[in-house]
Amino acid sequence: MADARKSYTIPAFVGGHPVVQEPITLVNATAAEVTLLAGTVLGRITASRKYAAHAPAATDGSESARRILVEDVTIPASGEAKTVAYSHGEFRAAGLTWASGITTTQKNTAIDSLADAGLFVK
Repeated sequence: MADARKSYTIPAFVGGHPVVQEPITLVNATAAEVTLLAGTVLGRITASRKYAAHAPAATDGSESARRILVEDVTIPASGEAKTVAYSHGEFRAAGLTWASGITTTQKNTAIDSLADAGLFVK
């Protein structure tokens, strides 16, 4: 009988420290389909406790970086998608996908927030 487990290749943005993954729900509040790439920094929306791409200027909770996306995911317009995110581990900053237009100060704040969550960015 064939082994039904998926093979897992460690992405280049993952460092040497063992990682922990958890299932999450991603949300998309826009009127267009959105694809997020593996390595995208995520924030958690306070009201729903669901995740979205980190948005430093937001005020819904997604301004605080909390997780890193494991795999590429397409989220339908105004919809949700089930996926997996890293909740612990070491990661290379250069390989992560940050919010468009993020400033150095915002990125440093996000890196601090990720560290508080157990995600260490080098």
